[in-house]
Amino acid sequence: MFDSKFDDPFLIDSNDCEGLSPNAIEAINKYGLEYTVSKIPADRASDDWIASGGMVVFEFRAREYPSVMIQTGNNPDVV
Repeated sequence: MFDSKFDDPFLIDSNDCEGLSPNAIEAINKYGLEYTVSKIPADRASDDWIASGGMVVFEFRAREYPSVMIQTGNNPDVV
């Protein structure tokens, strides 16, 4: 995902949840949850600290309720 284009969404659902914690996978399966995650430009981070220090910003949205959103800052050097 670090090499993806900005705003190119990836689906997270019961068929595509590799790498998530067992608790997250259990909830996704139990409730049929679907999310999208996209890399976004740093200038669209909801808080400056999320993009600080060269962090790559990812935005997670509930697929049926896109107003439900959270962003994360991720260190590309740790991959």
